[in-house]
Amino acid sequence: MLKALADTGRVGIARVTLHLREYTVFIRPRNHGLTIHTMYYENEIRDVAGYGKRPKDLQLKPQEIKPAKQLIETLSADFKPAQYHDTFQDQLRALVEAKGKGKTIAEHAPPQRTRVIDMMDALNKSLRQAEAKHGRATARRLAS
Repeated sequence: MLKALADTGRVGIARVTLHLREYTVFIRPRNHGLTIHTMYYENEIRDVAGYGKRPKDLQLKPQEIKPAKQLIETLSADFKPAQYHDTFQDQLRALVEAKGKGKTIAEHAPPQRTRVIDMMDALNKSLRQAEAKHGRATARRLAS
């Protein structure tokens, strides 16, 4: 994924939960690793010891890079900031309104741990789903 993002000049966009709050994040290649940004200012980003040191024996195979590039190309679109919003604020506002009307709020069960997955299997599955959703024209163009 790192090489595919770097080669295509694209970033990934995802939603994550940190400290009981949901954030929209940007995933981009940086110093031989993937960096996730949550729209923090530069002075809020800290260095991590050992980050960015490329393993000397790292050998990337074309069959590992190609599906990542295909997935990125299939899912790529122009960035439209208006389509992302702070769902935490929406949910908090709804909670305050519900409490103000005297409604009781049911607690959600805490999330359970998920199993560890094989990255290549997940990437190939995601590529197949993206091709099915967005059409195979992009995949055929990349394959040629």
